[in-house]
Amino acid sequence: MLFDGTRLVPHNKYQELIQTLQESDSTLDRDAAEHILAKQRVIPVHPNFRIIATATLPSSMSGSDTASSSGSLPTSAIGDIFSPEVVPLFHYHHVTAPTAATELKQLLRIAGISLSLSLSH
Repeated sequence: MLFDGTRLVPHNKYQELIQTLQESDSTLDRDAAEHILAKQRVIPVHPNFRIIATATLPSSMSGSDTASSSGSLPTSAIGDIFSPEVVPLFHYHHVTAPTAATELKQLLRIAGISLSLSLSH
């Protein structure tokens, strides 16, 4: 639910709501059912909608001792970043920062520049 009371629902749930409305009132066509849901501020979310977000951990959690061996954040860090209501809404992956040499190699590779020099000093 958004701050203004609008409810965003998954596409399949929205279709079920339309079908339920039509079953409860056989005079309703699809447009009329959608109009009723729109008046109630129920909006479908496109099935391909995704959010990708990046973040930097607070400095108190950015050390290597906070990451578990699987590469994901430890439970204590998750609780410090997200509220219990928000955690189940997201899949998350902990990605370590590349070294300067690795980052430079990747940028040069993407740019199509090949160097035979060793970049690790």
